Amino acid sequence: IDKIVIKTSDSLIFDIQLNAKVCFDKLQMITARKTLGTGEAAMATSALGFGCMGITAFYGDPMPDDQAIDLLKRAASLGVTHWDTAEVYQAKNSSDGSSIYNETVVGKAIAAVGRDKIHIASKYQPFLHGNELTPELAINAAKASCKRLGVETIDLYYAHRFAANTPVEEQARAMNAVKSAGLSRY
Repeated sequence: IDKIVIKTSDSLIFDIQLNAKVCFDKLQMITARKTLGTGEAAMATSALGFGCMGITAFYGDPMPDDQAIDLLKRAASLGVTHWDTAEVYQAKNSSDGSSIYNETVVGKAIAAVGRDKIHIASKYQPFLHGNELTPELAINAAKASCKRLGVETIDLYYAHRFAANTPVEEQARAMNAVKSAGLSRY
């Protein structure tokens, strides 16, 4: 393709000339890999990540599962394999009032794409846990996230926000406890 014409109304037409270098540069950007961290803490993943929040939360009605799964499958096919979600990304089901967890929908996409092809990041939200972050709370939350995601281990698990009622040193111990329990790689 060397030219795309987009007609937005009878009087407005955009003519976009594509050149091979621009297309190649964009493709390289999408498929590029990046290493986050160093040493044992290094995680090689896609340079571009996909923030999954809008699939279920905060931007209108949740996407239907099949559309969300197709979207994430497409992202993976383009090399965007670092997906970010969180326990707090949820909406209420308008028909029965139950919670629709983003992690559940993302888990269905992980199953469709293959766990070995995706790096998943998820987050602990202190305000869901009394604004505290202890090892026990973090481990229980990570277990619940793993269950919703349909995985044994989350690649990157971290605190969404600072837990105001817990000293920062305890928060660090809590995140380390999740890793020590085998629920996260990083």
